[in-house]
Amino acid sequence: MLTPRIIELEPIDVLYVRKTGDYMLSCQEAWDTLTRFADMQMTKRNKDLLGKGVMRLGIGHDNPNVVSADKLRCDACISCDDDTIALSGDVLRKVIEGGKYAKFFHVGPYERLRSMYDEIADWASVKGIEPSARPRIEKYLDMDPRKVQPENLKTEIYIPID
Repeated sequence: MLTPRIIELEPIDVLYVRKTGDYMLSCQEAWDTLTRFADMQMTKRNKDLLGKGVMRLGIGHDNPNVVSADKLRCDACISCDDDTIALSGDVLRKVIEGGKYAKFFHVGPYERLRSMYDEIADWASVKGIEPSARPRIEKYLDMDPRKVQPENLKTEIYIPID
């Protein structure tokens, strides 16, 4: 049985890109768009939006066991509290809500995250915990996942609880 840490998460200012569709495709598209934007900021303004200390977060708004794949909404996010950055295209700004979360740790390919969520649902059911309406958050701990073997990718999963 999984054993999460229960934590209080502070609100996080982020830049984000939302895409819709199958999570494995739409999330990659959202990250590609956000990364291109961050690279342009480095070139234009010498702002390293993907450097050390920047949180890389993913938000899946919908349950793929309930919502059809073509309607799944995914946000690729990077922490950024610099409101002087001019937004363009699909890049927007928002605050991820803080609050109480159950924090889980996953090591392995992103393709296995869905089975991890099934385990988390089993944990919540056994513990009698009903997730809150806030979206779940994935925090990707590797600076550049393209340089990490898939079986070594590290992800924290935050499930909102009340």
